[in-house]
Formats: sequence, C-alpha cells, structure tokens
Amino acid sequence: MSPEEEPKEGSNKMVRVLLTCFLMVSAAFAQPTGTTKPAGQASPPPKASPAPMATPVPGPQQVASDAAVITIRGVCASGDPKSADCKTIITKQKFEGLLGATMSGNQPPLAGAVRAFALNYAQMTALGTAAEKSGVEKSSQFLELMQLMRLRALSESYRKVLLEQYKNPPQEEVAAYYKEHFNQYFQLGLERIFIPRTNPRGPRETAPAFEQRAQKLAGEIRERANKGEDMGNLQIEAYKTLGLPPAMSADLGTRHRGTLPSGIDEEVFALKPGQVTKVEIDPSGFSIYKVRTDSTIPVDRVKDEISLQIAKTKAEATIQSAMAPVQTDLNEQYFAPSLTATPPITPRTGTKLPAMPNKPLGNTAPPK
Repeated sequence: MSPEEEPKEGSNKMVRVLLTCFLMVSAAFAQPTGTTKPAGQASPPPKASPAPMATPVPGPQQVASDAAVITIRGVCASGDPKSADCKTIITKQKFEGLLGATMSGNQPPLAGAVRAFALNYAQMTALGTAAEKSGVEKSSQFLELMQLMRLRALSESYRKVLLEQYKNPPQEEVAAYYKEHFNQYFQLGLERIFIPRTNPRGPRETAPAFEQRAQKLAGEIRERANKGEDMGNLQIEAYKTLGLPPAMSADLGTRHRGTLPSGIDEEVFALKPGQVTKVEIDPSGFSIYKVRTDSTIPVDRVKDEISLQIAKTKAEATIQSAMAPVQTDLNEQYFAPSLTATPPITPRTGTKLPAMPNKPLGNTAPPK
C-alpha cells in the first residue's frame, strides 16, 4: 500500500492505538512528580531509621547496566511469537535512556510512574511490531502522525537542551538574583492558634451559638497571646473550653513570603518577633498568628533554586527570541467561532478509539 492510498480499517485503528500509547507515556512525565517545598520552610522531624539489615536492600542501583529490566516475550521482528526464542529485551541502560528522554523537570519520578512507563513501553513495542508487519508505517495517516510527533519531540528536546545549557550560571548572576529578590528569602518562625467556627460533634441547630462562643473565645485568646502567654498552651485550652477533640500543634515552623493567604501574608510579614496579628476570620474558623523569630536564608542554601530559576528565565528568553519573527495567519472563515457550526472533521464509521487494557502485557515477572 503506497502513502497515497487510504489505510485499511485495521491499519487505521492500529495508528490510533499507537498514538494513544505515545500520549499515555508522554503524560506520565509531563509534570514534575514531586512538590517543591518553599525555600526556608521547616521540614518535618526525621523518622527513626530502621535497624541495619544484614544484606543490602535490593534496588535499581544493584542492577548492572547491561542487565535486562524488561523482557517482552512473544514479541520479535521475525519468527513465531509462540516460540521460546521470540522475545525483546530492554537493558537497564536502554530503559534509563528512554526515561531521560521522556521526563521533564528536575524531580525524579516516583517508582509507580517508572513501573507504569515500563508497562506502557512494552505495550507500545508489541503494538509497534504488529503495526510494522501489517504495513501501517507506509500509510499516509502514519506519516502525518510521525511528522507531528517529530515536531513535538523536537520542541520538548529543545527546551531541555536550553535548561541544560543554562543550568550553571556564574556566581555573580546568582548573587545578583539573590539581591534583587531578597524579600523572597526573608523568613519567619510562626505559631498559630486556630479555633473552628463549627463543632463537628455538635448538633446542627446549635451551630450559630457555637460560632458566637468560638469568636468571643478567639478574641480573649488573642489578648492573652499578645501579653506573651504560650501559644501552644492557649491552643490546647481553647479546644478544651469548646469541648473539641485534641488540638493540633500551634507551631507552623518557618515560612517565607507568599506561603500564607494573601491578606494574612502581608500582615504577618509586617510584624516583629513577639507580635501577634488580629483575629483572622475565614470560612473555616478564627486564627491568631504570632511571629516567633525572623531571619534570612543564606544564599548558599538557595543557590540551586536560584540557578534553576535563572536557567528557566534564560531558556524562555531564547525561545521568545526564536518566536519573535514568526507570525501565524489563520483563515478566519475556517477558524471563526460559531455557535452552530461544528469543525469540518467527519470521522469514519467504526473509528472509536479503543480503550487501553487495564492489565499488564503478558508475564511481567523479572527475568531470571
């Protein structure tokens, strides 16, 4: 079948299945998999380390680079799929190369995401082999799809190359950025007393009375906090007075600008150590904040964070420079929005996108 011929229905479905697999794998690493903790925010106390084990814990580090990490049985370029010799082997080095090419951001992927990527890649390999045998790669639909995928891969790779190129800015740039954004690295040690507006254990009909009592108590607690009484003790006392379950800790750790709700953030960062805010009211309850300490995060502790931000800024500037001379003109007769018209795309009958199987492909046990 030549590129100019229309693909058969089976080939049509195969191309759509391959596209679905590609998008699933791309989406798995489209966003950073971890959340970034704001600079200067206190970390929770470390958990006790388990007792030393007599033997090393198995993990990716113990697997040799040329060892098989994925074995897809029944998939081979030629031969009988039922033959014991018909299999495709992906080594650790090959697999991690695929991971690196697909990931975005600097956060390492979660183990579950890596496993899902491996299973999706195995499925793509199996479907790709079947597609090659069916002649899909010669269809016009596949060639158009590959052109689109190539452009997408080039765009994403270019962004990654730029970030890698700019990831180590000179120390002078880091210092200048730190000085310009100094307020971002000023942090406060905070405590907060929180009193809920409703009692989860109380009957609904008494809610207004409870809220009135809670607000009055919040005002009294705030005055005592302002006179220097311990915030933790006041938090416990407030909950006992209202008949609530044990109170949460009053210690918020260290916070920097932008980590509190916007009106409260401005008020809190205008205070000095030992001062408290007014009673802050929100839909969930009443809060009183107290500044315990203030300090500045040293530049050495945020150097990596600043370097990444500088790299992103430079990469974006390079991209904008490349896009500056580009102008796109659309045929408004074709693209103009309409309340009644629908896009002139008529899918062929029987072209419903097939659902991806929920179970792993074949035997996913590790190779022996």
